[in-house]
This record gives sequence, C-alpha cells and structure tokens, in this order.
Amino acid sequence: MNNDITDLLDQAEVVRERRPAKMVTAVRIDLDTQSALESAAAARGIGASTLMRQIIEQWVQANSALANRDAE
Repeated sequence: MNNDITDLLDQAEVVRERRPAKMVTAVRIDLDTQSALESAAAARGIGASTLMRQIIEQWVQANSALANRDAE
C-alpha cells in the first residue's frame, strides 16, 4: 500500500476565506457576573469571552432590526 500523497498535494489548491476583522475590547464586570458567565460558557463547551461575544452580537442584531423598523 502506497501512502505517499505528494502528487495529491501538488494538485491541491489553497483556499483561504477572509474572516471579518476583530477588535479586542475590555469590559469591567463584577466577579459574580464573571463567575456566572464562566459557568454558563463551560456548560456550553465554550470560553467565557466567546459567550460574551455571542450575547453582544445577538443584542446588536436584535437592536439593529428594531432601529431599521423605526427608521421606516
């Protein structure tokens, strides 16, 4: 059995998707809130900062929809 994949790699095309630019932002929260976020994130199998980002993104999307409706 030949496990050499050199020919396959020579024919492969590298495709890189552009990811949106990100910015690091500091947020001050009390220790109880941080603890609750960490527990909720751990239950979901993600990091606390990922959970915070998801919550903020959902809030922005929901409020953008409201702002667009008000502008009409």
